[in-house]
Amino acid sequence: MTAAVVQAVMMSLVPVTVYLVVSAAASGRLPRNRWIGLRTTASLSSGMAWRAGHAVALRRLGWSVFAGVAGALLICGNLLFTDSVRAGFLPLGLVIMMLVTIFQAGARGVQAAALVEAASGHR
Repeated sequence: MTAAVVQAVMMSLVPVTVYLVVSAAASGRLPRNRWIGLRTTASLSSGMAWRAGHAVALRRLGWSVFAGVAGALLICGNLLFTDSVRAGFLPLGLVIMMLVTIFQAGARGVQAAALVEAASGHR
C-alpha cells in the first residue's frame, strides 16, 4: 500500500513541478541558467530564446499534468474502494502519456528557441 501511495504522489508531483518550472522560465521569473529548464545552446543564447522556448513548451504541458493527476486519483480511488494495490493498466498508460507529453513539450521548446536564436543572429 505504501508503494501505491508513493506512486500516486510522484505521478502528480512530477508533472506539476515540471509545469511550474517551465511556467517560471516562460514568464522570466526563472532566469537563464545551466541547472534547470531547457538547457540547450539555443535556449541559453538569449533571454528571448529562453522565454520563447519555455512558452512553447508550456502550452503542451497541461496534458502531462492532467495525466499525472488523473493517474494519481485512479490509484487513490482504487486503494480507497477496493483495498487493492493493483490499479490496472490505466495508470501505466497515463504515466506513458505524461512522459511522452513532457518530452514532446521539451522538443517543441528547443525548436522554438533555435528559431529565435536563428532569427536574432546569435550563431
